[in-house]
Amino acid sequence: MSGFKHIEKEISRYIIPRYHRVCEIGVGRNFHTAQQIHAAGLEIFSTDIIPYPDEMPVPYHIDSIFSPTLSLYTGVDLIYAIRPHEEMIAALLSLAGSVHCDLIVYHLGFERFFGAEIIPDASVPLFFYHRKSI
Repeated sequence: MSGFKHIEKEISRYIIPRYHRVCEIGVGRNFHTAQQIHAAGLEIFSTDIIPYPDEMPVPYHIDSIFSPTLSLYTGVDLIYAIRPHEEMIAALLSLAGSVHCDLIVYHLGFERFFGAEIIPDASVPLFFYHRKSI
């Protein structure tokens, strides 16, 4: 397996044993990671700002990270984003802080923003931006 599907599989392998209720922000049309997480029995939903006429392979909500519907994220223990736009990072941090959950980001290329902590035991470069309160 190569390319992005390999990356997405490794992201799901990191998430599955560590979390229970998960949300992928900005899923676009790529549900590969979310489907693997869903197939493993975790509760997951995805969000994006684009309405899709097709049937979704995992629960899906139209929501904007810049003005999120906080009630959607109640009880989530992880929010993650795969290759989000730079301008989304501050909004992702704000949401994770508001709902007290972990935030993990896989960046496009070698981006890294202030406060990011590399996850040493992940097989692809994943970054913690927020850790839930204990």
